[in-house]
Amino acid sequence: MKLSVLFKRIQHAVIQMPELEEEMEIRGITCNSQKAEEDSLFVCIQGSRADGHDYIEEACNLGASCILIEKLVSGGRMLKFPENVAVVLVKDTREALAGISRIWFGSPADKLKVIGVTGTKGKSTVAVMIWEMLESIGQKCGLIGTIGHHLGNEVVTSQNTTPDAFTIQSYFAKMVEAGCHYAVMEVSSQGIKQHRIDGIWFEIAVFTNFGEDHIGPGEHASLGEYRYYKSCLFEQCRIGIGNLDDAQCSYMFQRKCCTKYGFTCREEEGQERGFRNSHVLTAEKISFLMEGGELKTVFYADDRKYELALPGKFNVYNALAALQTVSCLGFEREEAGDVLKHLVVSIMVS
Repeated sequence: MKLSVLFKRIQHAVIQMPELEEEMEIRGITCNSQKAEEDSLFVCIQGSRADGHDYIEEACNLGASCILIEKLVSGGRMLKFPENVAVVLVKDTREALAGISRIWFGSPADKLKVIGVTGTKGKSTVAVMIWEMLESIGQKCGLIGTIGHHLGNEVVTSQNTTPDAFTIQSYFAKMVEAGCHYAVMEVSSQGIKQHRIDGIWFEIAVFTNFGEDHIGPGEHASLGEYRYYKSCLFEQCRIGIGNLDDAQCSYMFQRKCCTKYGFTCREEEGQERGFRNSHVLTAEKISFLMEGGELKTVFYADDRKYELALPGKFNVYNALAALQTVSCLGFEREEAGDVLKHLVVSIMVS
């Protein structure tokens, strides 16, 4: 792909160009200097442990023909570049990578209905529940999350809850190629902060809960920052689904334009927090049983009985989030909910 096409919608400055920009052909993109190849674009990412700007020489030696940077000075010294390499400067290389990756893969997320799940706890369980429900009713669905990435015809082990922007777009492209119509992904606050989901329009975004976590070097500076980035997901979705029993639910949806749906185990909470009663799914008559030496959970919602192979009230919340999601996608909760009787969340392996 021509360099000029990649950067057509990216604000940038050309620092060095050995040949006419529109004629330069890019044959690969990487953030890992060791994976740079002939005629590839090496994106310098400033991380908490390493800075890609320090590995420019290595990437160039392996054949990178273009370097994307966000600064000209690193470690107190001016960066140096081989004369035969193009150098492009942007304000934020992570942000630019998200835009470039969409173009590189042909905006595959636009061909999918993407469901994002965020929260301190429950992301993996809710994402798997939604994925299993959709698959059980004959809807081919991809999955990106902590337990593994299911790309339709391929399973990939997970390194991060929310992979980097280039990897996400590559996974979406594989899902589209495999015939998926839906994609469920866990969305971490760190992933939002680092622009990994920039440009992805979510059909549905789900909020599970909020707790004190991920505060410290390399993560979030404060609890307020952590909460803020989680709430940003609901600025890029058509439908937002939230846990009305969590004290931070109102904050997550504050001044957001998405259509709001909720779930609760306390019937009176819905209207108080600005949600229409018709948009709230309530669990009632929750009971925990022992059958055949195994724990299971039973609850009712909309006068329908649901059985969970997973014990605990927290899993009732997870199930409500998943049931509300499939309902908002236009499917019957009762049919999709049958999978809960046997679902056990476990690590996927390829």
